[in-house]
Amino acid sequence: ARPASDTAEQPIELRPCLPGSHPLGRVLLRSSQLMVLENKDEYVLIFPSAAAPLEALLSPDGSNVLIHAAGVPSETFVKEIFHAIRLSYLFLAQQRGLFALHSASFLYREHIWLFSGHSGAGKSTHTNLWRTLWQVPLINGDLNLLDMNGSVPAVHGLPWCGTSEVSTPGVWPLGGIIFLRQAPCNTVERLSPEEKHLLIAQHLISPTWTKEQAVLTLNAA
Repeated sequence: ARPASDTAEQPIELRPCLPGSHPLGRVLLRSSQLMVLENKDEYVLIFPSAAAPLEALLSPDGSNVLIHAAGVPSETFVKEIFHAIRLSYLFLAQQRGLFALHSASFLYREHIWLFSGHSGAGKSTHTNLWRTLWQVPLINGDLNLLDMNGSVPAVHGLPWCGTSEVSTPGVWPLGGIIFLRQAPCNTVERLSPEEKHLLIAQHLISPTWTKEQAVLTLNAA
């Protein structure tokens, strides 16, 4: 992983207009929500399902972002622009050894504990029980950034939080990761190393547009 730096910056320019003519390049990813293309100068991110034309140009190292947003700034379109900004940020973070895990988190005994699982598994319900019963501070209800640059993994709080409205800036050592699933009774089981690797890889949402990105993500898992 590339060393993290306190001076890392990512200027983002937002232009309220259609993008100009430029080469799209090789298709890396194509879905109803996102297309990722690569040419010799940049990554091109196109959002087909956006309420209005929306495109982001991302430099190969993630250090510069240009977003074209040719629509009326409605609440829906603003959220879609935010997703373009967040995806660009997560790309830069990945290049610097920081990986985003879909999870809710709280601070307990000076460590961050992450609770991950599929949507609806009960992450917010579970962490809110800890806050209610033991008054632990919640850190983020949706996304947490794992820092793999030190001898011990750390967790960074992010400035956004999905629908949970819980986000706290800061950095703390990782205590552990717990995966939740609904069941008829309460049980806890320790996972095998293979199960751990697979579940972490499944719930990391850092970009995997290329083989190199996939290797970074799998190595982090």
